[in-house]
Amino acid sequence: MIRFGYRILGQKVTALSQRLVGIDMGTDFKSSGEEYLIESIIKPIWNPSVILDVGANMGEYSETLKLYFPDAKIYAFEPNSDCYEKLKSIKNVTSFNIALSNSVGEIPFYLQSDVLGSKRGSLTNHFHQDVDVTKLMVPIERLENLISSGQIELPNFIKVDTEGNDLRVLEGLGEYLERIELIQFEFNAMHIYSRIFLHDYYQLLENFDIYRIANNKLIDIREYSPNYEIFRFQNLFCVNKDMNVDMTKYL
Repeated sequence: MIRFGYRILGQKVTALSQRLVGIDMGTDFKSSGEEYLIESIIKPIWNPSVILDVGANMGEYSETLKLYFPDAKIYAFEPNSDCYEKLKSIKNVTSFNIALSNSVGEIPFYLQSDVLGSKRGSLTNHFHQDVDVTKLMVPIERLENLISSGQIELPNFIKVDTEGNDLRVLEGLGEYLERIELIQFEFNAMHIYSRIFLHDYYQLLENFDIYRIANNKLIDIREYSPNYEIFRFQNLFCVNKDMNVDMTKYL
């Protein structure tokens, strides 16, 4: 019994220590640190004019972006057709019912059968065996094709939340990646199923400084360490090094 008590205490201490450095803080706009990021850093420093919301679901984040950046052009992407019905009704947001990745064509999209609006819809079948899963074929596109064809403008800021597919979305930018100023992406347990490590992001985003978003501050993880390979919910914020912005006061 004493040993069990120590194990529970250890789990609670570990969870608390992880939350202090931006891991498993919560998924809503405030507790995740996203409110702090937009309100205290992105808006006063950059105030981006073109923003992408990739993995927009029903558009909650897009609507929040409209409040903070009323003059910005916002493009939202969501492959789940049920979610898209709500997303496309949002005024002053240009929405696309497609998936984004590093390829073009069609791809399976998986979601829980009894929850068509599930936020856990993914291009990777990560669901447990006892869950009924619906597989949909959805169109897939590369961002560089949408930009080069003029369907969207080159963004200043990209937010990606695609349940383990974020790296491939960024790969789909091609040569435009180096011209993006700010990127926010999510790293979580879904990356186990897509077999993507945080190290893969560091290799792709070598021209960006990477920070983890915590409660009212950023955690400096600019230099990669294997200790960062924690497959728990966290939001990462990336700043293009060419911008030469001093971020030390936010650490």
